[in-house]
Amino acid sequence: MIKSEIDILTKVQHPNVISLYRMFESEQKIFLVMQLVTGGELFDRILARGHYTEADAARIVHPILSAVEYLHEMGIAHRDLKPENLLFSDRSENARIMISDFGLSKIFDDVEMMKTACGTPGYVGGLDSGIRARARAAASGAGWDAG
Repeated sequence: MIKSEIDILTKVQHPNVISLYRMFESEQKIFLVMQLVTGGELFDRILARGHYTEADAARIVHPILSAVEYLHEMGIAHRDLKPENLLFSDRSENARIMISDFGLSKIFDDVEMMKTACGTPGYVGGLDSGIRARARAAASGAGWDAG
């Protein structure tokens, strides 16, 4: 799984996707040098803040949707977007939000169907509509990743 994540991260460059700078491999371990982000998870900010106004939520969601659109244009489905995988660049109120944790991500093309149900229980959407429908939606650029 880590090789797939590395492959994906070496292909993407977007201000709202965490960057992989370098990768080193020993006989037993793989070391990744990633972009430093110190602002914590969206999940923790939601808990601390209690609620967001519609305008504040839109300011957070817009760059996430921009990154999801970019990933889909690159043929990548994240498949595990959740507040815990959305990180802030720093602790400021206007910190940049970035998508992280590409461990379940998949590269797809127009003819390939994603056949594996995956994601985090409690966050996975559209299970009743079937895996094929989600794959078609992802391939068409629809925002399944964003819920």
